[in-house]
Amino acid sequence: MIIEDNEELLQLLANIFESIYNVTTAANGLEGFEKATEIQPDIILSDVMMPRMSGVEMCSKLKANFETSHIPIVLLTAQTAADYVVQGLLTGADDYIVKPFNTKVLVTRCNNLVNSRKLLQQKFARQPDVDLHLVATNSIDQQLLEKATSIVEKNIDNVEFDVNVFASEMCLSRTNLFNKLKGVTGQTPNDFIVNIRLKKSIYLLVNSPELSIADIAVQVGFGSTSYYIKKFHKLFGVTPAQYQKNLS
Repeated sequence: MIIEDNEELLQLLANIFESIYNVTTAANGLEGFEKATEIQPDIILSDVMMPRMSGVEMCSKLKANFETSHIPIVLLTAQTAADYVVQGLLTGADDYIVKPFNTKVLVTRCNNLVNSRKLLQQKFARQPDVDLHLVATNSIDQQLLEKATSIVEKNIDNVEFDVNVFASEMCLSRTNLFNKLKGVTGQTPNDFIVNIRLKKSIYLLVNSPELSIADIAVQVGFGSTSYYIKKFHKLFGVTPAQYQKNLS
């Protein structure tokens, strides 16, 4: 978590959250933007009124930045700053808290943002179809996942397709691809590849019952049928054969 605010409130907020998160603090909006870009935290809590760069401006820049657009941002604002609340929400803030705030409410709302994102990532991983909107809540992240999914599907039967090729076709470094996919979907690039392949295999299990499990494994890029069955069972809780049987 990154927290930005005036010095007194900054220390108070750090004390509140340090037992829950690894907390990094920033003295102003510009420093907060730089640290958020470097660290890519799970959540950012920021005051609206800050020196060098306001919380609203920082939020706008982070939400427009490829590397940080997925990070939830909570803004703190005074009761008299309604215009800033509107500006913050328009620039992509995920929530706002009015000062003076109740500590339990603040912690709960921050935790809810982090936990709900994790739950959506888990749902995204386990659902049979690819619904990008579950985890991609803005155009930057949607375009990223659309491109990533298209590339994996294009190489669906290619057993040689790996993270190096994936990163190259995404025009990203391995590190940037890892950080962004992990941030948006909760999956590493390798997990993402396997996940798309498993979802494609469900399509074949449903629509091509004449294919054997071994044939399906090959068609979705698994060099080993046993490995395909193992990964399928781990994700969906049943084997491919059991899944197919349950359809009837």
